[in-house]
Amino acid sequence: MGGEQTSARATFVAMFRRGTTEASQARVDGMIARARELFIRAAEKHALALEWDEDAPVELAANIPKQTGLDWSLWLSLQNNDEIGIQHEFFWVEWFPADSPDREAEFARALDGLLSGTVRLVCKFGSRGRRPYAVSLEEETDSGWRQVSGYARGVHLGTAKGIMILRNGHVPFLEGRAVEVSLPG
Repeated sequence: MGGEQTSARATFVAMFRRGTTEASQARVDGMIARARELFIRAAEKHALALEWDEDAPVELAANIPKQTGLDWSLWLSLQNNDEIGIQHEFFWVEWFPADSPDREAEFARALDGLLSGTVRLVCKFGSRGRRPYAVSLEEETDSGWRQVSGYARGVHLGTAKGIMILRNGHVPFLEGRAVEVSLPG
């Protein structure tokens, strides 16, 4: 009996030191399976190729490369055990916790909108730099556009010196300094 307790304790301590328990590992495994399903479903719905990124230092990652039907590439991931996200050359957005039905629905709606063109990227550029300081993901509604997520990097003072609006399947809108910036690939 003493040997069994010692063995069970050693197993528990080893799992604790790794920062996981069987229950939390089961939760992560469930999120990985669900994220994989979401990524595949989105790509299949829009007839897009999906490439798994096995080398990424995250739990799950996939790339949807630029291709017929998609004007730029997107990188999808599940990281830190519970953040599901979308990355593009100009932005990174994530939803937390990934196993929340509300966050999952927001992620799926944003991804579907980016792929279908019902969500646009409004990119704001400062007086310098090749990347926007802020990006809003906006969903088309009956009454106009509504922000569904956003990204900002650094601190920016003043008004935007350039605006770029990107929408899959549509001609980009460029104004001000954004005319000087390369379109994402």
